[in-house]
Amino acid sequence: MFRKVLVVALAVLLCGSPANAAITVDTTGLTEAQKATLVQQVEQMKTAAAKAEQASQFTPDKVNEWAELGKNIALAFTTVAKELGVAADQFLNSTTGKITLVLIIWKVAGQDILSLAIGGLFLLTFVPLWVYFFRRLCLMKSVVVEPVEGRRFPRRTIEYFGKDVDIDIIATRWVMLAVLILIVAVGLIVAL
Repeated sequence: MFRKVLVVALAVLLCGSPANAAITVDTTGLTEAQKATLVQQVEQMKTAAAKAEQASQFTPDKVNEWAELGKNIALAFTTVAKELGVAADQFLNSTTGKITLVLIIWKVAGQDILSLAIGGLFLLTFVPLWVYFFRRLCLMKSVVVEPVEGRRFPRRTIEYFGKDVDIDIIATRWVMLAVLILIVAVGLIVAL
C-alpha cells in the first residue's frame, strides 16, 4: 500500500510541476495584428497562471495543518481539565486554567510572539532616536518668538530647514539614510 501511495505521489510531483523551458515562436509570417493578438493571449495565460499559483498557497493541506494545531491545543486543554476532574469551561475561568492556556499558547507560538515584541521594541526605540539625530545633524533650527496679546509669555515655535548645501551635509544625509534603512531592516527581520 505504501509503495502505491509513493508511486502516485511521485507521479503527481513529476507530471504536475510546470516546465521551465524557454519557448521561442517564429512570427516572421504574421501580420502586426496577429502578433498583437498572440502577445495578448500570452499575457492572459500568464495572468491565469499567477492567479492559480496564488490560489495554491491556501491548499487543503495547509488548512488541515492549522485545524490540527487548534485541535491539539483544545485536546491538551481538555486533558488537563479532565485530569483535575473539572469541566473545561469551568477550568478556563479559574486562574490555573488561564495560566495553563497561556503556557499552551506560549509553547505553540511563544517564539513568534517574542520575536515580534523584540522587533517592535527595537523599531519603537531606534526610529525616534534616528529622527532626533537626523534633525540634530542634518537640519538647522530657528526659534521664532511671537508676542501674543493677553498672554504673559510669547509663543515660541521651532522651525527646521535644510542646512546650506555642503559636501559634509550631503554625506551625512546619505549616511543617515543608510542607517535608517539598516534600522528598519533589522527591526523587520527580528520581528518577522
